[in-house]
Amino acid sequence: MVNMIPENKGEPLGKIREVIERQVFVTKDKERIVSQNAAESNWLFDFRRVLLKPDVLKAISDVFLEKFGKEFPLQIGGIEVAAIPLITGVVMGLDRRGIQVNGFFIRKSRKKVGLLRMIEGNVTSDRIILVDDIINTGKSFFQIVTIFF
Repeated sequence: MVNMIPENKGEPLGKIREVIERQVFVTKDKERIVSQNAAESNWLFDFRRVLLKPDVLKAISDVFLEKFGKEFPLQIGGIEVAAIPLITGVVMGLDRRGIQVNGFFIRKSRKKVGLLRMIEGNVTSDRIILVDDIINTGKSFFQIVTIFF
């Protein structure tokens, strides 16, 4: 694997690098991996394994603030289900620092009962940053941009 993240494990990027190497990066010799076209794959990044761990979400929140701190005000959104813990972690991590960021998520299909919403949370006029645990083709994100924004 190419080392694109600094080695300093004491920093948030170092923490994320360590988690990716030890828990997220999966190879076919460890687990069976099947791609969307039902063919076996050699590797993948499975971030869902770690997106409910407080230390990982804190590191992601720290990196998010470092990368986008000059872009505020903004809001963060993504496609259900995988983006929900990521959005929640970043929103809460920023809130602990006194930074209010709006969060929302988009359903893959409209609810069939209740308020029939596709978007949960309130989308404001602030700039939007979309997040997800994985992007393969980008098809889902292109659908969001085309349909909603």
